[in-house]
Amino acid sequence: MPDDPIALLLLGVAAGILSGMFGIGGGVVIVPVLTLLFAFGQKEATGTSLAVLLFPVSVFAVLAYYRKNLLSIRVAMLIAAGLVAGALGGAQVA
Repeated sequence: MPDDPIALLLLGVAAGILSGMFGIGGGVVIVPVLTLLFAFGQKEATGTSLAVLLFPVSVFAVLAYYRKNLLSIRVAMLIAAGLVAGALGGAQVA
């Protein structure tokens, strides 16, 4: 397990910048870095990435888009329903 808080904060900053600029999931950055540089197992890195991205990125990004009227709640809810089913299935397969 890594014990370098500065390196982990920098990883978070890099993932946040890429997420904000390009709309990519931070997991695209976080999982490979945790596995390659911090010796996490694949499942541990994936679980950690999910926990990291669950609250801060989702909530604040949604609020920002909602305030600018750039969010379709109906479409988001339909996709979210599929996402929940897919995440549950994917977690079971992993």
